[in-house]
Amino acid sequence: LAMVPLGTGGDFRRTLRIPLDTKAAIQVITAGLVRRLDAGCVTYQDHEGSTAVRHFINIADAGIGGDVAHGVNTGPKFLGAASFWLTSFTTLLTYKNKPMTVTVDGSTHDLVAQQVVIANCQYFGGGMRMAPAASPTDGVFDVILIGNAGKIESIRGMGAIRSGNHLDQSNSKIQLIYGK
Repeated sequence: LAMVPLGTGGDFRRTLRIPLDTKAAIQVITAGLVRRLDAGCVTYQDHEGSTAVRHFINIADAGIGGDVAHGVNTGPKFLGAASFWLTSFTTLLTYKNKPMTVTVDGSTHDLVAQQVVIANCQYFGGGMRMAPAASPTDGVFDVILIGNAGKIESIRGMGAIRSGNHLDQSNSKIQLIYGK
């Protein structure tokens, strides 16, 4: 399996350092090395209460991130990765944090959260570096909880998430609960 970047956000290719230029990406494919990548499987309850299963290779998230992804996927994409920024801000205006129960390797966290992120790779949302130490080849997912953050606090923190510095700060609302 090889990848030529054609998506809206380009986040999976960022972690793998595949260039955006198609010819350069093909050069990486033909000269690159073969490696195994981790894949994830998430089981959750959908809006109707039914159990659902999804597989992923980049990032899976619940909360505001799911609403943003839905908005981007059903809306116009002519802005490319900027579609994620615009949709993030408009979604944040009406989004209400949700009570969630998250169980990772037998450890349960009950909280009101804005977002739960299970990261196999570093980027999502059009270049947001949510899991700066994540690697799709290490056999470990990074799990990040963003607790009951407010709208202003979230807007202020977006720059730190984009640069990948949010886990270095003493912010009790953002926690790496599993991973590196």
